[in-house]
Amino acid sequence: MKVTKGVKGLKTATEAMMLQPPNAEQARKQAEAECKALAIMARSAPLVVKNQGDLDTVTDLTQKIVTTKKSVTTQEKSVTKLLDAAKKGIKSWFLPMHEGLDSLRGEQDDKILKYEEELYEKAEAERRVELKREEKRLAALRRNEEKKLAEARSREERARVKAAYATKQTSVVDESNAALNQIVEEKPQMQGVSIVKRWNVEVIDWSEVPDDYITTKLDERKALEVCREQVAAGRTPQIRGLRFFQVSGTAAKSLN
Repeated sequence: MKVTKGVKGLKTATEAMMLQPPNAEQARKQAEAECKALAIMARSAPLVVKNQGDLDTVTDLTQKIVTTKKSVTTQEKSVTKLLDAAKKGIKSWFLPMHEGLDSLRGEQDDKILKYEEELYEKAEAERRVELKREEKRLAALRRNEEKKLAEARSREERARVKAAYATKQTSVVDESNAALNQIVEEKPQMQGVSIVKRWNVEVIDWSEVPDDYITTKLDERKALEVCREQVAAGRTPQIRGLRFFQVSGTAAKSLN
């Protein structure tokens, strides 16, 4: 809708408002005459009511004042009703302009609102993405902490098992070595008996021993298999944390 609609005829309407109604002067004179007559009567009225006669005079004057006011109002309306009609017509001419402007304002407000909603949705989307990213980061931190705690508990448990086994193994190895030394010192006197050397293993540092050789105790069988493979390959047997050594013993040969 064009906002300029309704401008046509504005000059005619303005001129219509400026026209003086044909009965305006007559109505004004009649109202003035009634007011002047009433003012003269008021001047002759008693200033203070002292008796019934004074009361009747003041009461009659009051009624005439009310009647005169109604008459003046009537005369006023007879003059302004034409102007009121002209005012109403002019408002109807300007109404399309107001409606057009309101429509344009509404369109601009809709554009602004749509843009603000898009900005809000974009900000919300970014916030949700950032929230998910933060949740993933915190979850990763929790998993890392849990992994570290589990590894620490595992290391503590392995250390405890190794320490307990080391104490026991050291005692057993010491006893075995003492017994083997006694056997080696005694030269065999029996026919078919020879002295042989066998590899043995002991723990020198439990913290260095690979987990592959630890269950609830040292897997001596597995360690000695590696030892024999290394010796067969011409290398000195070695595994971190372990020491390989040879002990002498006797072996009986068949006499057949």
